[in-house]
Amino acid sequence: MADNLNELVGRSHQLEALRAAFAATHSATSQLVVIEGQAGVGKSTLVRAFLAELDPRTRILRASGADAERHLDFGVVEQLYAEAAALGLRRDLPFGRAGSRPDALEVGAALLELARAAGDDPVVVVVDDAQWSDPPSLQAIAFVLRRLRDRPILGVVVHRPDAPVLAPIHRLCHDARGEWIHVPTMSAPELGDLVRLRAGVTLSRFALERLHAHTLGSPLQAAALADELDVAELEAGFGPLPAPRSYATLVLNRLADSAPEVERLVAAVAVVGRATTVAALQRMLGEG
Repeated sequence: MADNLNELVGRSHQLEALRAAFAATHSATSQLVVIEGQAGVGKSTLVRAFLAELDPRTRILRASGADAERHLDFGVVEQLYAEAAALGLRRDLPFGRAGSRPDALEVGAALLELARAAGDDPVVVVVDDAQWSDPPSLQAIAFVLRRLRDRPILGVVVHRPDAPVLAPIHRLCHDARGEWIHVPTMSAPELGDLVRLRAGVTLSRFALERLHAHTLGSPLQAAALADELDVAELEAGFGPLPAPRSYATLVLNRLADSAPEVERLVAAVAVVGRATTVAALQRMLGEG
């Protein structure tokens, strides 16, 4: 979604929940918020909008999971230590890349001391794309959250659905020690508000319904199309809208490295242009 925080549409309830959780830390009580939603619904934009409101004196530690690093033990913890060092909360990393790996609980204990080093200053710790976090980091973070109840610290964990690696964090929410915020896809009117803010145009009801059906309510895809297409292209026609160029380029690059049978399958899906069954695709390809 766009970086312009003025384009935060349809997320007032979620933003208020984040504000309330942070306000609760003022009584020196740590808080946990888990933000869950599909890719492209604006989870990171929501968090950026919240962080932009905070007093500049608030210490913000940010880390993110990465698909290529999900097997890098304590990769997320390393990011948090680097952020802490940049803010003057310097502590030596409790492990090195050489030699045996430490126990997650030992790293959690060291991370707990790092959190306490901030004293009474408010701290917000954000882990984005947590579905790709390494399990040892999540175990260490859960260790801290279970024990750190007397500091003005807000933990924010952001992830996509179906993330079993986050079971330690989810258990804290289920035990009433955290709040779960769901970020849904957008309705057609909300996409209309987004396009109006993004491109300065007001779409007809028909165009909005078409855009909603094409993007399945994804603000990321709708914003990309608003950037690339003019009003006439958004309003005209009855068929599907084109894919955003950035999406098409990504798919073509991945397809170029695929086996021939994968290319044939993707071509068949493109010809159908809608959801279909595997059996139907097999018949199209002469494999049924």
